[in-house]
Parts: sequence; C-alpha cells; structure tokens
Amino acid sequence: MDFPDHRWAARLGQVAPGLWQLETLQKYGYYRAPEGTAAVGGQAPDGYLVEYGGGPFSAAWNYLVTTERSGASRFAQAAGLLGEDASLPPATQHAVLCLRTPIRFERPLASWNLSESHLDSAPAARVAEALLTGAPPPRRGRTECVVGLFTFEFGWVHTGALTLFIDNSMEQSWAELEMTGRFNALSGTKEVGPFAHSMYMERPTPVPTPLVAWPFPTK
Repeated sequence: MDFPDHRWAARLGQVAPGLWQLETLQKYGYYRAPEGTAAVGGQAPDGYLVEYGGGPFSAAWNYLVTTERSGASRFAQAAGLLGEDASLPPATQHAVLCLRTPIRFERPLASWNLSESHLDSAPAARVAEALLTGAPPPRRGRTECVVGLFTFEFGWVHTGALTLFIDNSMEQSWAELEMTGRFNALSGTKEVGPFAHSMYMERPTPVPTPLVAWPFPTK
C-alpha cells in the first residue's frame, strides 16, 4: 500500500468465506482499492462511497439488530407497521428485524430531523419512523441499531448503523445512518502501519450476527 505520510494503518480480516473487510486510516485522503477489484467501501467524514466490480455484495442493508432490552418489542411494533415489507424472525440472542427489499446507502453518512421523517418517502426514513411509532415510547438519549446486508452467498454482514438521537421533542431529535463495518467480527486479521495499534484503530465489541434463517424466499 502506498501512503504518502507516516500516519497510516490498515487492518484486513475475513468477514465471511470469500468476503474480506479492509479498514484503513490515513491522515490525508483515503485508500482506493485497485481497479478490477470487486469493492464496496465508504469513508463517512469525506463523503467517499465506492462500489465497483459487481457481485452479490453491495452498499446496502436489509436487516437491523438491536441489543436493547426493549428492542424485541419495538421491532415487533415496527414489523407490524411495515407490513409485508418486514419480518421479525425468532430471536436467539439479539432482536433482528428483516426487510424484504435492501435499502441502499446513497452516501456513507446521512442525517435527518425526525419531525420531518413522516414527510419523507425514503426507505430509511420510513424504517426509522416505524421504530419510533411503536411502543414503548423512545427514551431520551441515543438509541443505536446495527444494520447489515444478508445475501445467500455471504450470509449476514453488518454494513452500518442507524442511530436515533431523541431529545425533548421530535423537532429537536434526529436520525443518522452511517455506512461502517466496525461491528463485524473479523477472522484471520492482519494489521500493518505505524498507527495499527493506536487508539485511532480501536474497534467496538463485535455484534453477533443473527443465528436465524432468512425469512424471505430467494428471488
């Protein structure tokens, strides 16, 4: 890898058989995968989103996972509101809400005011509104759901996070959708670079992928 300065690091790990995740840190700019590589990637702060090479994996999500105690109840309410577009399979560890049609990341980081989400027909805003409309009422503070993409080729792969920031009113509350693979568990990890083991490359505790069958039939 050709980085122009000393503040860089790279971490490569396997997410699923035949699917690898590359995490990079560079003081200026970003790492671009070589042409001809089937790649999906994003860098939220720079608004950088790339997808080329084809294949079953894409910059999208069709499931949500929550680790909150009230998550199962909220997901059940949301599934009812979303109707045939959603399914709530039996949870084995954390509650999971599956969507029939994948929602694309149009950009690596997007946010919107929750008081206006009911006027937005965008799929992500519709899912966020369904999560808010059901009981119990959303608690004040930050509520995060991991989102990911299920494909029959690679299984369950986390591709981002949907976060609801709830304040005193909906006018003061907003949602944020970020494309990131930081919640994936990586195997066969390799790390290189001067900043490979710095605080800038720390990862949160991985969120286990659902241990359930995909509820919708293959097309």
